[in-house]
Amino acid sequence: MAERNNLFLDDKSTELFIWKKQLKQKGLEHISAEQLETITKQNIEKNKLEREKLEQQRLKGEKEKNIFKLIKAVEQHDQLTKEEASFIYNQSLLRAKVRINENRAKPIDILIYHVEDHNENLDIELYEPLAYLKKLLAQDLEELLTDIHDYIDKDIQQSIHNFNERYWHDIQIIVKDELKKHLSNNEDRSDGVHSAVMPDILEILKNKTTRQLEELEQSINERIADGKNIDISYWESLLSQLKISLARSRIQDRHQLLLEKKFKKINNEQLSISKDQETESFEDLEDKCSHSYDEAHYSPTLMNIDKFDFEIQEQYIDEIDDTNMLQQQRQSIMKSGSIKTDMENNWQDFISKFESDNDTTIGIVPIDVEYIWSDKYQPRKPRFSNRVHTGYEWNQYNRTHYDKNSPPPKTAQGYKFNIFYPNLIDKTTTPSYDIMACEDNKDFLIIKFHAGPPYEDIAFKIVNKEWNQSNKNGFRCQFQNNIFQLWFNFSKWKYRR
Repeated sequence: MAERNNLFLDDKSTELFIWKKQLKQKGLEHISAEQLETITKQNIEKNKLEREKLEQQRLKGEKEKNIFKLIKAVEQHDQLTKEEASFIYNQSLLRAKVRINENRAKPIDILIYHVEDHNENLDIELYEPLAYLKKLLAQDLEELLTDIHDYIDKDIQQSIHNFNERYWHDIQIIVKDELKKHLSNNEDRSDGVHSAVMPDILEILKNKTTRQLEELEQSINERIADGKNIDISYWESLLSQLKISLARSRIQDRHQLLLEKKFKKINNEQLSISKDQETESFEDLEDKCSHSYDEAHYSPTLMNIDKFDFEIQEQYIDEIDDTNMLQQQRQSIMKSGSIKTDMENNWQDFISKFESDNDTTIGIVPIDVEYIWSDKYQPRKPRFSNRVHTGYEWNQYNRTHYDKNSPPPKTAQGYKFNIFYPNLIDKTTTPSYDIMACEDNKDFLIIKFHAGPPYEDIAFKIVNKEWNQSNKNGFRCQFQNNIFQLWFNFSKWKYRR
């Protein structure tokens, strides 16, 4: 074993190594070997204890770090759950608001926005809940119960919103009572109450406030709990009818509070509007006007033209010259009978660029017509500039029977429609076109353009051929700069024997 550990064949490798320079530096060079061994063992034990202490501290730190991560993960999960519940809840409110604004509100929507915290930013009519629920059919009441259950069945909803548990509990009691009346087809029927006893119960609960009904409920509960010499079934039936009456009373009180709050809000708004619209007396206005004139003056002091440079004086237009120029412009306009606006100029430029040697005009309306303001929305035909593209078809048949000196007859190879709609009332609606058959001649079609008021529909007769609707072959259908363009060419067919 010793030979196996003695890799370098050193006789002193198993002896205790003494670092004499270190001992001399520490002043321990004169101690014996036994004392040095004792000191060495003490240092080893001290280092071992220190390592164990550091290891415990490390494990403790990791444990605290893991606990902190776990707490943070739980908090993050709770926050995400809370945000999800809040999102679902707000979405239900948003759906209710949309349905109310679109006049297709469900009963649950009316009841949701009957809660005080939600009706401030929505201008809706405050329905009286009892009268509203009484008008519902049995099917609507069953659907309402399901909607209420889905709405209030949120675990975290009560903590993140001002959730009124008592309000929805009372609504459920009233809805169930109304549903029982519909199902039994007897409005005076109540579970467990004999018809002979019912008038007495209604008389007991009649004309009582919410406070009185709550006190009566407490008294009946105490009497039932005592259970001595009483008719348990009678008092339980009275208690069930009392809960219905108490729910109706609380809902009615809440409705009255909401009405008072809404009336107060309306009165405050009317008062603020009336204060803003208060008119000042004539004397106050006159004093204010005089003060403003004395303080700031209404117009700057007129400066003499001679004080300016000669270059500026040359650009100055005298009042008489300006009046003469304006009069000449008016006379020229009256003679011409039209005023060309920027739209007219753009239309003219477009028409000039639109000209082509291979195109033939199929119909055009004069463009120098200006409608007066009172006729702006009168029905009218739109202005247009259309072209039919003609040319030779050098197919195999024509190449055989014709040449360049005696070419074949020109045929229609496509059309370019340009309709001008500068004064559309509805700018969001794009003009469109329809294709209709020509009854008197099957070789032609009728293409009708429609854009909406004030422009009437306009139609043209075109050749009945298949369109090539590829952009590479010149097809265009767009509405830009008040001009609707429809350009297309016909598909070319190869001649076969």
